[in-house]
Amino acid sequence: MKIIVSSAFGTEASVKRELEKLGIEKPKAFSGKFVVEGDFELLMKLCIWLRCADRVFIELAEFKASTFDELYENTSQIDFSKFLKKYTKVYLDGSCSASKLMAIKACGGVIKKAIMNSLENAYNITSETGELVVIYFSIVNDWCKILIDACGDGLHKRGYRAITYSAPLKETLACSLIDLSIYSPKKLLCDPFCGSGTIAIEAAMIARNIAPGLKRHFDFEKLVPFSKPTFEKLKREATCLENDIIPKIFASDISEEAILLARENAKKAGVEKYIEFKQLDMRDFYLEEEYGVLICNPPYGDRLSTKDEVKKIYSDFGKVFSSLKNWSCYVLTDCKDLEKLFKRKADKKRKLFNAKIECTYYTFLGKKPEK
Repeated sequence: MKIIVSSAFGTEASVKRELEKLGIEKPKAFSGKFVVEGDFELLMKLCIWLRCADRVFIELAEFKASTFDELYENTSQIDFSKFLKKYTKVYLDGSCSASKLMAIKACGGVIKKAIMNSLENAYNITSETGELVVIYFSIVNDWCKILIDACGDGLHKRGYRAITYSAPLKETLACSLIDLSIYSPKKLLCDPFCGSGTIAIEAAMIARNIAPGLKRHFDFEKLVPFSKPTFEKLKREATCLENDIIPKIFASDISEEAILLARENAKKAGVEKYIEFKQLDMRDFYLEEEYGVLICNPPYGDRLSTKDEVKKIYSDFGKVFSSLKNWSCYVLTDCKDLEKLFKRKADKKRKLFNAKIECTYYTFLGKKPEK
């Protein structure tokens, strides 16, 4: 079957590397989505292991749909009973662009009617008293795709962060920030604006090779092809692949509340003993190690502080970084003047989105360690 893996803007390279690591040969991205051919076991494996991707879908069909009649007739040709159980409660979500059919709600109503008629013919029932499954449709240039959301909650929901600190960074984006850096488990990683600890926790999970989806449930568990023994086997295999590397990770924040929350999140993720957390003003940050990697998501002017306060924070942070002679620094921010405030030209800049905020991921590379 066709499996669709979606990624956020700017993170496609990270998701591609993940897919290749999982044995997918030469995955190609189309508008931020990757198409993978595989069975239901592969679908479960992807959901367990993908760190940077947003969601995983099952593509049921694609067809021309320039009229409501066409949309209904072609949707009715899909055998939904292969995936949806007898009493499944169906929720429709979708989008339309550059098509004759642009009324999302009306299109959803037509597709929902076709699905329920298909299930009624298969099971001789009309009741939606069972578990909720989300069906997604996309109509672009009069071409419709029907998909099942295999995840439920997005893949960023790892299960360890029940309570969040102000303006949290998504776990999937944190993993992309790490992947797009020079960090490796043998290097020292520090986050002096750690908040709820997401970057540090995800780095520890990467270093230990802890699968991100081990402690959560997925919507594919509600589908007909789901096999609990196979799912449990995949989780056991993932647990066996964890290693004994001891990463060097330091995370600090000026807020005591943030540090307490970060420690609790790290404990739930099973990595608290691999991260040193400390309440510390960024201006007082200093470590004697000659080489290290800073990865951080400092406050934004439109989110947590005034723009003048943010500029002062970034200017002071630039001074702290300049004192760490051989270190590399990665900063995700919406600030357009970071290079000016750092008094240093970035080695690389990449556009990313944190939620709906357009940001730049700045790379400042330090001297390479001598062999």
